[in-house]
Amino acid sequence: MYAMGRTAVGGAFRANLLRGSSGRMVILTANEQPQCVQAAKAVVLKFAGVNVFIEEINGNYDTGITNITGYNYFV
Repeated sequence: MYAMGRTAVGGAFRANLLRGSSGRMVILTANEQPQCVQAAKAVVLKFAGVNVFIEEINGNYDTGITNITGYNYFV
């Protein structure tokens, strides 16, 4: 399992990488890992972006995670 944190540009609300935000690889805690897997399974997604702090799951994940984590999910 790989994860990234994103930081919005300036005072922006959204941290979209395609709009100039920055990303960094993060390590999920032992509690966060199963929560993310459970959230993805709950909405029947094999690959998912789970926003841990906003409590949102997104089936339209950003492929920027491949560049940030170095792991290509799509091969």
